[in-house]
Amino acid sequence: MSKQTKEKKVPYIKGTNKLSFDEDQIVTLASKFWMLSEIAAFYGVDVTTISRRFPDLLTKGREKGKGRLRDAQLKLALGGNATMLIWLGKQYLGQKDAETVDVLSMPEIKINVIGNESTT
Repeated sequence: MSKQTKEKKVPYIKGTNKLSFDEDQIVTLASKFWMLSEIAAFYGVDVTTISRRFPDLLTKGREKGKGRLRDAQLKLALGGNATMLIWLGKQYLGQKDAETVDVLSMPEIKINVIGNESTT
């Protein structure tokens, strides 16, 4: 005869059920631009748990991701991607598209003046 044991449920008492988080993994997920809700779902916790406990790690990860993205853009531009060269030039070098107005192609404007006309 086998003896079955019942699992005892431990009631939740605030502050006693400690969760374990891999801080390096939080930085990695944030650097891949995971949304806060996605990171929370990954760990099975509420969004506020992640945002309150790890704001510095989230910021560090997001900044790391932005740097990697910037490196990738620069690599594309230096590799000859004309669109990326133009975009980066506008963003960082103050370059802009030249605006020209072709006066010769403007429509002719006629002005009729109505007023006192004297004939002699």
